[in-house]
Amino acid sequence: MKKELTVQGNPIGMLKRDKGDYFNLIDMVRNREGDPRDYVKNWLRTGATIEVLGVWEKIYNSNNFNEVEFHLIKAEYTRSDFLMSV
Repeated sequence: MKKELTVQGNPIGMLKRDKGDYFNLIDMVRNREGDPRDYVKNWLRTGATIEVLGVWEKIYNSNNFNEVEFHLIKAEYTRSDFLMSV
């Protein structure tokens, strides 16, 4: 079920599915200067984001979570050329 949330006058796409709510990250940064995809790409490569995604995976995807691969990603994210896509 698609919905919309307005934050500070900006519409943010929201999708409710099963037990989860999903927010459109591009909509959240659409009114900033520059390409919104760059904001999401840069957010994805921060150490804090990587850590949160790892915790989320351990909790909600523990049967399929590849702990070894995650440690390799953690070892790489400090490099200036590290990129991670959605």
